[in-house]
This record gives sequence, C-alpha cells and structure tokens, in this order.
Amino acid sequence: MESKARTEQFVQLLAGSQNRLYAYIRTLVHKPEEADDVLQETNLVMWRKSSDFIEGTEFGAWACKIAYYQVMAHRRDCGRDRHLFDDRLLGELAQAAESRTVDLDKRQHALKDCLSQLTDRQKELVQQRYKTGGSVKHLASSHGWTPGAVATRLYRIRRALLNCIHRKLALE
Repeated sequence: MESKARTEQFVQLLAGSQNRLYAYIRTLVHKPEEADDVLQETNLVMWRKSSDFIEGTEFGAWACKIAYYQVMAHRRDCGRDRHLFDDRLLGELAQAAESRTVDLDKRQHALKDCLSQLTDRQKELVQQRYKTGGSVKHLASSHGWTPGAVATRLYRIRRALLNCIHRKLALE
C-alpha cells in the first residue's frame, strides 16, 4: 500500500511541475515544438527514475536537473545547428531559468486568487482582452469606449493584479 501512496504522490508532484518545467525548457530550447518534445522526454525519464527521487527534497530542482540533461541530449541530437547556444552559455541560461521558475507555481496561485477578487465587470474585460482574437480596438468598439479608455482600464486592472500578487507573495 505504501508503494501506491508513493506513486500517487509522485504523480501529483510530476503533474504540478509541468508549468515550471516547460518554462525552464522553453528558456533553453528555441522552438516550441522541440520544447514540447524535450518536456515529454523529461517526463518519461522522471517516471523511470521516480524511485531515485528522495521524499522531502525539492522536486522542482530534481526535475530541472533531469530537464537540463534532456536539453543537452536534444542539442546532441540536433547536431551542429548554428542556432544553438554553446554549452557554457546554455549552462548559465539553465541556472538563471531554474531560479526564475522556482516561484512560478506560487505566482500562478496568487494570480488566480487575485483574479477572483476582481469585480465581474473587470473579469469580463480581462477575459475578453486575452481570449483569442481579443484586442483593445475590438473591446473599444463593443463597449462604445475609445481605445485609450480601454487601455487605461486594462492598465489599472493589471496594476491592481500585480500589486495583489506582490502582497500575497510577501505574506508567504
């Protein structure tokens, strides 16, 4: 039974790390479709090595290390593509990307909480702007406002969200 609980816990950690891992990999791999492939390979390797993960240690750091090696394998497989970074620069980028993605999940949770605090009208405006095809010009015409008025309202909403996120993260 303990094995089943450990497997379930590992699956939760794996699923919860996907956004962070993709952001990390995407920093190191230029093309999104290649980053998708590297993420998939990273997930397979993590699953195979799940017994190597030590409970109580930082799962994200362990996952990023595996992702780094998968990025290196991807680079090896790409051969001599002149668009690839040299290994030293890639190492520096990897280190910076890992530290930048550490708090990604916390920021996403804070954003979700902050979005829920917006008024219905503010939520609707944000949703309309960021859905596919949403634009300031389209919002202005549909609401009878000027594009400047829409841009100002969106700016104020984004500023309020950013301040809310900073407050929430400071409390943690």
